[in-house]
Amino acid sequence: MKNEFVNDGKKIFNLLGNEKWKYLLSVIICAIVVPAFDLALPWVTKWMINAVEMGSKELLIQGFLTMIIIFILYSILVPITGYHYEGRSHKPLLGVRLRLLKHIIGMPFNFFSKQHSGELMSRLTGDIDELFDFYKEQTYDIISILFKGIGALAMLFILDIRIAAPVIILGIISAVSRSYGVKALKENSDDVRKLSGEANSLVSDSLGGIKVVKAFKFEEFLNRDFTSIMDRVTRKAYDRNIIEIKRNALSYIIGSLNFLGVLCIGAYMISKGTLDVGSVFAAIMLQEGIIEMFVAFGTYGFGIKIQIAKSARIFELFQEKQERQGKYEGSGSHICGDELIAIEEGSFSYNDREAVFTRLNIRIMRNELVILEGQSGTGKSTLSKILTGLMPLESGNILWCGKNANMSILRNNVAYVPQEPYLFKGSILDNLRIGNPKATMDEIYKATKKACAHDFIVSQPQGYNTVIGERGLTLSGGQRQRIAIARALLKEASILLIDEGTSAIDSEIENILLDNLISEVDKRTVIFVAHGPTIAKRANRVIEI
Repeated sequence: MKNEFVNDGKKIFNLLGNEKWKYLLSVIICAIVVPAFDLALPWVTKWMINAVEMGSKELLIQGFLTMIIIFILYSILVPITGYHYEGRSHKPLLGVRLRLLKHIIGMPFNFFSKQHSGELMSRLTGDIDELFDFYKEQTYDIISILFKGIGALAMLFILDIRIAAPVIILGIISAVSRSYGVKALKENSDDVRKLSGEANSLVSDSLGGIKVVKAFKFEEFLNRDFTSIMDRVTRKAYDRNIIEIKRNALSYIIGSLNFLGVLCIGAYMISKGTLDVGSVFAAIMLQEGIIEMFVAFGTYGFGIKIQIAKSARIFELFQEKQERQGKYEGSGSHICGDELIAIEEGSFSYNDREAVFTRLNIRIMRNELVILEGQSGTGKSTLSKILTGLMPLESGNILWCGKNANMSILRNNVAYVPQEPYLFKGSILDNLRIGNPKATMDEIYKATKKACAHDFIVSQPQGYNTVIGERGLTLSGGQRQRIAIARALLKEASILLIDEGTSAIDSEIENILLDNLISEVDKRTVIFVAHGPTIAKRANRVIEI
């Protein structure tokens, strides 16, 4: 268990990457500044009280001047080290979030079909934010408290071991008392984290499907479900507060006993003439740091366990296997013949379920118009994703220009328009440039005119710079499809693959659009999925799936 705890702690800091040692050194330097001044004050206080007791004006002035110097240094060094710490911690902490985002994006396509976007967002935001709190706050506090506690303990031994002994005993009792309720708090934290994930998923679904929510007057049911989750979170928070109140009460009682113990022992020793008044005051000031250190063993030990449990959700994502790109047998100088893409003995199934297709063989040539037809559920959209390089075959080979292809070569050479095109928050122009960031405005106009999108775009309030909202919700379904087609045309790929990408466009515009897309055969291969008989008559081939 101890080794597992240490290994998990190492994993948390290893997330900082190459910056971890610089970060830790920065934390250590900054964390010892404040406790260093806290440790100096008891000695100066002892000095000044004894000076008053002895009636030494000279010693009192020296002590007063020393106190002023300490406060001046404190006022200068604390802001400087704080500024350095904040600046040093910013880069590695952002690096953790960036690496996790890159890792998530690098997951295979079918990973996202098993995960809810709200749950992934919960890990990328909530869990990472709590990890940042651990890096920036808890790590700093732990180092600072340990430095202050160990220093105070050493100084208390120097003052008088008879005062140090009871402080250590009560400190150990304080640390043990903090173990009360640790298991219950950990379980409580796990439950709250799961409930937060459920709440994020529910909100994500609600906002993503806001049209359906409003159309079916589903708000009441969503509010009921969200309220139910929040009620459970509230009950968990109440249970946690009860446990924390009991833990804090124990700590307060023990801390009070410690103070009274030091005071009584000090008073007794003063009455016997074995200890001066200044040393008793210094001991009272030092005992607080020692008790705080012992309490921290229980508090932060539990906090680290909680953070390890929370970080497990982040580690789970990092342990997910990345998408395998595979190897392309061709090269950049490889000359492609008439055959562009082919599947040989291809098979595919989802999660060991019944196969979508088995031993599929197709060949698609350069500059031809191909229709993929088949009944619903026969795997047309799945085949589209495979041809696009979004998903690998389960078995068999996919060839590009006669050579075994990898997913990267397919993505570079196939422009894909899915059944439900996705537009990003931003302007229409921003979304079009995804197809080709270097496209000129003349090239963009040419693509949008061919996609029958130019006229409605220029009629928008800001034309091509009109902001369309998240997922393009300010546009109709047909308008979104036409922008997606224009975006695919801008890619200038060898294959244009449209998976029912004109289903929301009215028939008059659709006929013009189809004519425009069919004319693209002079430049590239065009593949339509599940279209009507009119276009099938104009196709070079119809492939039945």
